[in-house]
Amino acid sequence: MKRIVLILLVIMLPGVIVWSGGQQTEVTIKQPDGFPKRALTWIVPYGPGGGSDTFARELLKHAEKELGVPVKVVNIPGGGGLAALPELLVAPADGYTLYGAGPYIVIGDLLGNIDFSYKDVTFLARGQKVVSMLFARSDDERFSTWEDVETYYLNTKTKLTVAFTGFGDLEEYVMHMFDNQTEVDFTLVPYGNPGERYTNFVGGQTDLMYEEPGDVKNLLDAGEIKPVIVLRDTEERLADFLDIPSSAEYGIDIPYARWRGIAVRTGVAQDRIDYLEKVFEKAWNEPEFQEFLEKKYLTYERGWAGHSEMEEYKENSYNTFKQVLTDLGVKIE
Repeated sequence: MKRIVLILLVIMLPGVIVWSGGQQTEVTIKQPDGFPKRALTWIVPYGPGGGSDTFARELLKHAEKELGVPVKVVNIPGGGGLAALPELLVAPADGYTLYGAGPYIVIGDLLGNIDFSYKDVTFLARGQKVVSMLFARSDDERFSTWEDVETYYLNTKTKLTVAFTGFGDLEEYVMHMFDNQTEVDFTLVPYGNPGERYTNFVGGQTDLMYEEPGDVKNLLDAGEIKPVIVLRDTEERLADFLDIPSSAEYGIDIPYARWRGIAVRTGVAQDRIDYLEKVFEKAWNEPEFQEFLEKKYLTYERGWAGHSEMEEYKENSYNTFKQVLTDLGVKIE
């Protein structure tokens, strides 16, 4: 085994905007015992300007109207989404502290990267499911297609460097899976800060970059970068990138995708969980937020999933990722 060096779906619940025939009906969301009475905090476990940061800030533009109080966004990057988690786990379980959730919470528990259990975190909802790609620089004459990448490696036997979010995150293990199913060897180069990642890649510090198209739309629009392959579990091509093949077209199985959501510390009262879920679902359904998702290429996969579905996912994904990591030879704590 090779090693790396390093159709909109709306869930209809009381208290949300329900779409029907192009019209919307708004139902008032009842606050549990006056909650919230003061400002909330949303901890984003990545740096400013990246996908997790913009997801939080755009969603909160609409959620704050319903909450009636401000929500302070605090960026604490590092540890593949886990460096900030202690801040959530030492906060009171009262619903006033939110966390930018993702698959790294379950993966982090399995790897033993931090002293916590995934059960210490309760998923409120998922708001985005992401399609990611490998990008090359537009001025890099070596790579215009994925076939070019393969040919270059076979001719030179030079490991290709890939800029990505950080070790311990889902992207690391997706790249492990990708690497094991191709003839190309990669070296992963972590950049926890999105701006640093983009600047170093465009500046030629790495050969390729693992990223989602929406986060680098400005670079795409400016013609500075180009995708060479979509990392996806279906051969269906993306409407905005019809000339870019999916990894599935090459028989490469990538069944896991990054997602972004909202979590709280386990122990928050159920009525507050239900309230926050409805508030964020209402915000998610706002036309302006849907426009944001579309502009960011975030409507290819079903985005919204509520509390019950995500809690079931949490339990199932623990067992799934445990098997995946074991198959990759990763030590499970």
